[in-house]
Amino acid sequence: METKPMIVERVYKRTRLKLSHEELDSFPQENPNFRVESFTGGWNYFVNESLVSFVEQR
Repeated sequence: METKPMIVERVYKRTRLKLSHEELDSFPQENPNFRVESFTGGWNYFVNESLVSFVEQR
């Protein structure tokens, strides 16, 4: 079963970041760390919290 690419978008001030993660179905789905929900949660955290915090410190 082929999955659609996961896309995370963030606009911060005048910067737009669009992240696309493809080929998610190539990872073993029996491992919860490799499920689409895990990737989505991780990328959303990175883009919406961690990266914003880093940029604001600059």
